[in-house]
Amino acid sequence: MEGDNLVDDRSIATGSASADEMSSTASLGRARRFLMMSVLVSCGLSVSLIFTAIGPVLSSLSTRYGGGVRGDVIAQLMMTLPSIGVIIGGPLVGVLAGWWGARSLLLGALFVYGVAGCSGIVIAEPYALLGTRFVLGVAAAGVATAAAALIGELLDGIRRTRALGYSSALASAGSVVSVIAAGKLAAYGGVGLPFAIYGVAFLLLLAGIASVPEVRTRARTEEAAGFWTFSVSALGSIYLALMAVTVVVFMTGIQVSFLLAAKGITNPDDQAWIIACASVGAATGGLIYSTAQTYLGRARTFALCVAVMGLGNLLMGSQSEPGLLALGCAMNGIGAGMTIPHFGSKIIERAPVAMRPRALGLMYTMIFVGEFLNPWVVTPLHVKFGIDTAFLLVGAAALGGAGLAYLRQRQTPAAAQG
Repeated sequence: MEGDNLVDDRSIATGSASADEMSSTASLGRARRFLMMSVLVSCGLSVSLIFTAIGPVLSSLSTRYGGGVRGDVIAQLMMTLPSIGVIIGGPLVGVLAGWWGARSLLLGALFVYGVAGCSGIVIAEPYALLGTRFVLGVAAAGVATAAAALIGELLDGIRRTRALGYSSALASAGSVVSVIAAGKLAAYGGVGLPFAIYGVAFLLLLAGIASVPEVRTRARTEEAAGFWTFSVSALGSIYLALMAVTVVVFMTGIQVSFLLAAKGITNPDDQAWIIACASVGAATGGLIYSTAQTYLGRARTFALCVAVMGLGNLLMGSQSEPGLLALGCAMNGIGAGMTIPHFGSKIIERAPVAMRPRALGLMYTMIFVGEFLNPWVVTPLHVKFGIDTAFLLVGAAALGGAGLAYLRQRQTPAAAQG
């Protein structure tokens, strides 16, 4: 990523930013512009790290708290409570951004994220630590929402889409690195040391203070009062589509381990490299999204994205060779990497400036609602037809959705697409 490719004097969103904001950002030096974009793009890590930074030590956390049912439940809550924090925090942080401004929300959320995340180094009492995990989820929603809102204000067109894609790609790549780092830190310093990974928020905070300008995204009272009516009428279909796509996205994160076990691949090391291919695919999807959109258009790119996910699930459901299963994971991951840049850019364009933070915060809520829905959709299919057939049915549904999206874009005037 080069700073001048993402932010230059022409890249300010002239339709949404004020003249003062355009002037202040255009006056930033090259190094400061690069630092600013590095901060905003890196904030995509905030959501992925809440899971991957402690994933390798969940069994150790269970042992710390006595093992058995009690220890397992506490360890699993360490992973699920941040999701609840994001679901609840998404709309809340959008309101706070409307009151305080996106920059203030970003800096405040980074500080809370760092404190809540790193507290696991020193806090051993289980219920206090679970409380910090919930707060971490709320803070992650704040960081991601504020960063996306600032990208929407400071960039336009392809630069905005590219930045959102880079953020998604970095989050996916960072998830792989953080899993490896967490394992190394735990081996060196015990179960509490991997929580130090969340200290990256303090580095982003310092860099953000030095480089991120304020933009005027505060909502007026009359705008704020009409948000929910606007959201349902103008963005409701986007949120519903996002939830449906997210159910498919989380097939690799939630269901693949069961699929591999059913196919006789039970060794954790063997499962790990196959599942990791989903993150490689997600990083690839985030990197190529803006290029694909440039050549195909947003609607066709979305249809292709969902189709690739559908084919990936069909491949996983119908094959047993590890290499083909890994390819299926990677194909599903490509769609995951394209999800945030696609839906994020649509929401930024549809929502009025003052409502963008709320709309983006609700986007992250819907992503985790989709994650929550995945077991409720897939498990009944698994129980009734078997896990292989469940993947085949999800893949067929995704291909059907891709076909409908393609037909819809052909029937929609070019000016109205996206």
